[in-house]
Amino acid sequence: MKTRFKYNIQGMTGKLDGMVYYWHPDAGNILARRYTVPDRNPSAQRMKLIMANLQALNPASGYRQNFKDYLIMYNRLPVNRDKPAIS
Repeated sequence: MKTRFKYNIQGMTGKLDGMVYYWHPDAGNILARRYTVPDRNPSAQRMKLIMANLQALNPASGYRQNFKDYLIMYNRLPVNRDKPAIS
């Protein structure tokens, strides 16, 4: 969710009062979400292994740039103007 502060705190990130606050440069504002402790279950363990494998691949910078360029073009489409993808 988008957040509003009484005082302008642009660099506010971290945990406070059961919420996690972080700055998202593409959205241009501070986002907040409830802090939740992840459950320990078999599917979470499987996802952990999948993410570790993806990190181990270490794709080239050009490959990553292609995805960033695609995201920019995707967000420029008239259909996606109201709800742009930010990830």
